[in-house]
Amino acid sequence: MNPSQFLRNLIIHKSGGIFNKFNNSPSKNIRINTCQEKSLYLPKNLLKTINVDKYPKYTGTIGIIFLGIYQNQTVSIKIISNITKKNVSNDLNVIRLFGNVISNFLPHINGMTNEICNKLSDEISIEREKKMCKLIQQKLSNNCPKGVEFIQPIPEFTHIPNVFVYNYVHGVSLRNILKTQKKTIVDSIGFRIALCFFNAIYEHKILFGDMNIDNFVYNVENDIITFIDYGCVFELNNNQREQIISLHKAQKSKHTLRSYLKHWNAPNTLADLIYEKSRIFYDKNQTTKKTQFADILQYTHFANTKLPPQLILTIRATCQLIDLQNYLGSSCVIYEHLNLL
Repeated sequence: MNPSQFLRNLIIHKSGGIFNKFNNSPSKNIRINTCQEKSLYLPKNLLKTINVDKYPKYTGTIGIIFLGIYQNQTVSIKIISNITKKNVSNDLNVIRLFGNVISNFLPHINGMTNEICNKLSDEISIEREKKMCKLIQQKLSNNCPKGVEFIQPIPEFTHIPNVFVYNYVHGVSLRNILKTQKKTIVDSIGFRIALCFFNAIYEHKILFGDMNIDNFVYNVENDIITFIDYGCVFELNNNQREQIISLHKAQKSKHTLRSYLKHWNAPNTLADLIYEKSRIFYDKNQTTKKTQFADILQYTHFANTKLPPQLILTIRATCQLIDLQNYLGSSCVIYEHLNLL
């Protein structure tokens, strides 16, 4: 495995793994494993309080979600099985080992590997996801674009370890709105998601590290978009926030972006790809080619860069956001709004 292949596997993880994780998309068809009976996963004191369905409603690479009734309201109960935690931990340990080996040729890889693996390991922590949900409620619930919401935890159950109970989110996947909603509504959905993503970074030092289209639910009746997964949300310090803002400011021209990324030993091909894809935020008539983040890792000598993990995760999340906008075909010019943040 060469360095570029190694870093690609690190960020993407095998079979989509860490980042292609579970999502609470009501439209997703799930094959239920009959061995996933609620009594095997959920604590008895919770089962006495919530009338939980016998088998999970949604499941995926990382999480399992049961639905239940609490005080006449539908609630979601998210857990991560011990088997999943063990498998992910084993995979990350292997990645760390490869990072140690490759660092003999590229010394910076070891530190990069450890930092990113530490961030990815947060994916299997329900307690951390609850903590991020609380942080988002405190900082963003009243400070985001109109019609954007976040999941609401049930306070009575926040003390129960390794279980995340929150109000069920009614709505449909963004994948299902193109045939049912007007172009103006679809454009509004894409715009609000993008504005919330950047506003969270600029104003509140919060990075949504996984902007996969399946991490959003849209309530048609109320015109509300809900961010539904916080396993890859990170709180930034002042220095990390400034580095991300500097990256965004540098995208105003290809020359300034190349110069900025040179600080991290990034090749011009990477700068040019980021510049090309970012035009969607500047020009309403701009469309970008569908370039997956995995493709960027593959052919831009990414392993030779010394980019900090928060910039790597930001680039990846922004690529996902751009692909989301392209899927919706939405106009997403937010340049003037970013200047005001």
